Amino acid sequence: MIERERKFKLKYLPEGLTPIHIKQAYLMFDKKKQFRVRIIDDKEAWVAYKVKIDKTTKSEYEYEIPIQDANHLYQSTDIKLEKTRYKTTFEGNKVDIDVYPDGKTSAEIEYEINLVNIPDYCGEEITGNKDWSNLNIAKKNRVVGGKLKKGVK
Repeated sequence: MIERERKFKLKYLPEGLTPIHIKQAYLMFDKKKQFRVRIIDDKEAWVAYKVKIDKTTKSEYEYEIPIQDANHLYQSTDIKLEKTRYKTTFEGNKVDIDVYPDGKTSAEIEYEINLVNIPDYCGEEITGNKDWSNLNIAKKNRVVGGKLKKGVK
């Protein structure tokens, strides 16, 4: 499946959205490919394989897996992150708003053909900015020997 998305800093969190707790861990990755596990509210779990095509486009394959398998995979790596996600829509496009423990907030808009209008809660565009990629956030907050290592590359 082809996924097209753009990412923005969040100006403010829209009201009335329900939080979802996400834990995700990167099992394998290189410059253009990644394989990760995601656990949602400790109730459901998914693995995803993504291949970067260009700045806004990825090929993505995502499959649900048993929660116990996901927990085992999550514990098998030290490249992980946690975040709170809020799901909404804007002009028929899916929007994922992520809030990270360090205070970073972003809105990612998934679209089909072109993204013409942007919601007013979106600020500066950060599509393709490596500092805002989930993988790089996880790498910077890596756990080594049971201790959180901030800034590890």
